[in-house]
Amino acid sequence: MNIIDELSTSKGLNGGEANTLVAIKCVGNPDLLIELNKAINPKETKILGDICEVLTETAKIKPELISPFKETLLELIYHKNGRIQWESMHALALIAHLIPDVIDEKIVSIYAFIESSKGVIVRDYAVDTLANYCSVSSECSNKGFPFLKKSINLWDGKHAGKVMPGLEHVFRFHPDYKDQIIELITPFLNHKSKTILKKTKGFLRILNKS
Repeated sequence: MNIIDELSTSKGLNGGEANTLVAIKCVGNPDLLIELNKAINPKETKILGDICEVLTETAKIKPELISPFKETLLELIYHKNGRIQWESMHALALIAHLIPDVIDEKIVSIYAFIESSKGVIVRDYAVDTLANYCSVSSECSNKGFPFLKKSINLWDGKHAGKVMPGLEHVFRFHPDYKDQIIELITPFLNHKSKTILKKTKGFLRILNKS
């Protein structure tokens, strides 16, 4: 059976269980990823969404298998279909630590999603991409820091909880940024989101103990 025939859409199924099974097969046989990549057709949005989900699920298990498809993902984040956008951005976030040179080159474009995309999920994963990029090195965290600073207050601080792990990476490499980071996150002690409030308190404890 062709690997495309095993995708959720091909089987007439709702949900991603079939795509997860395909991803597991891809981990065992990475050549299947090449077949999926060859089958990409921007006009077949349902199948393409499934393929992007497979890339994401594969990256969760073994991200290095997805690194060779970085250029494909960078193209698909601009697709008009929301699911394709956020699945491809999710996959990109999961491999960001493996492709810092690529993220370095595209960092302004990735930030643009956070600043202007109407899709909450794609914005979340764009923040994750920047945060994971900042985990790589002192240089990456230093370059990513200004974009995290700009991101934290966008959309009424909706993505602050996603920004904070990135700031933790920045702080790990640049403890001298401590005061700046405290100033950035302290206002979120008054945020209406319990998740963001919890992350803020936890991060502040780390910062104040250092």
